[in-house]
Amino acid sequence: MKTSEQRLLKTGALVADLAVIATALGGTVAAAMDVKVSALQFGIACVTFAVVALILNRRAVALAGWRRLDTVQRSTLFADLCQLPPFPALICAPRGDEEAEAYARHVLAVFREAGWAVQFRLADTDRTVDNADVLLGVRNPLDPPTGVVALSQTLQRVGVRAATGMSGWATPDGVDVVFISRRD
Repeated sequence: MKTSEQRLLKTGALVADLAVIATALGGTVAAAMDVKVSALQFGIACVTFAVVALILNRRAVALAGWRRLDTVQRSTLFADLCQLPPFPALICAPRGDEEAEAYARHVLAVFREAGWAVQFRLADTDRTVDNADVLLGVRNPLDPPTGVVALSQTLQRVGVRAATGMSGWATPDGVDVVFISRRD
């Protein structure tokens, strides 16, 4: 999620919170003035704004917990990727997992900025990787190519939990899949 989207979400939640307060006060004033219809209308509006505020606030809290590279991690990963010899790779995320897809696209952008020829695809899988955010799929995980080992170390150095596993589609000299796992 982009910073502008986060700001918009927070602003919307704040406006909805303020609308709840304003309509509650309006309903109280209308009730005090013995205007029953207006008090009922303010009450309905207050409940509506409260529901909107609840939805926006819950979404903001959920998004705050999404994985993301901070500025230092991102710049370190970019610098390290520029030093590694790039090889073709595919970055995947499980279809239907918004958080994993957003994280995968965030990582994808760093790879592309560093000049790597990477593609992106949503995978029809519910696969998760124990104790890892990223699985590097190789042909032989017991003897991975040098570039894959260096990539794994680079990811781990910036704080991304990475593991190497077997992939039947990997080329002998590279990694087939950089799979972004579902969040634990």
